[in-house]
Amino acid sequence: MAQAAEKLRCNICDVTVDTAGAKEHSASRDHALKKQKLEGDLKEMRASGKYGHDSSVVVQWAASIQ
Repeated sequence: MAQAAEKLRCNICDVTVDTAGAKEHSASRDHALKKQKLEGDLKEMRASGKYGHDSSVVVQWAASIQ
């Protein structure tokens, strides 16, 4: 009996990949460049001091349990 391939979504590239191709996708040049850009943007945002005032799910959750 054949099993259906599980699909994963890359949050960096916003594409769907199957589990067999996930490792290959994460090693691709396009993925690496997008990841590098996002990491640089995050580093700049943290350095600017604006990061602490975001509306991320984690920040909202932490505020809701206090």
